[in-house]
Amino acid sequence: FNEFSKETVEDDFTITIELRKKGLRSVINPSAVVFEECPSEASDELKQIRRRVGNGIYRIFKKDIMSMLFSNKYGYYSSLILPTRRFFYMLVPIFGAYIVIYLALSIGLLQALTLTLAAIALICLFMPYRFLQILGSSLAWLDLILGNINKTTYWKKVKS
Repeated sequence: FNEFSKETVEDDFTITIELRKKGLRSVINPSAVVFEECPSEASDELKQIRRRVGNGIYRIFKKDIMSMLFSNKYGYYSSLILPTRRFFYMLVPIFGAYIVIYLALSIGLLQALTLTLAAIALICLFMPYRFLQILGSSLAWLDLILGNINKTTYWKKVKS
């Protein structure tokens, strides 16, 4: 692997995909030390989640990643690891919208909204970071639908 293209945002994901396409595997070194500066504010964390999910959605649909799914060529990576690590959190907002629509049609709009708000309140109370992830994923999908995906996935890389 020589260098990243100029449009690369998630370098760890890009390296993994490129290695798998070349028939190689990536191996985790448990003694490796990595430093990544974390956002200090919840709003910055939300922007980071939104950017990562948005970029992931963009890459999956615009790049050659979709063809890797469930291909025997890539073994467990394409049938188990890639879908669960990359797609699950991207699809949570879609599943949530489906559940709300189903509830609205089954028990009525007011009851569906009440249950949805109660679920959101419980998630906020007991799993605040998970709520931030769901919100960031939802905003990334909204960006994709509105055509703003390139604006929210761009970020300045820090030179080390």
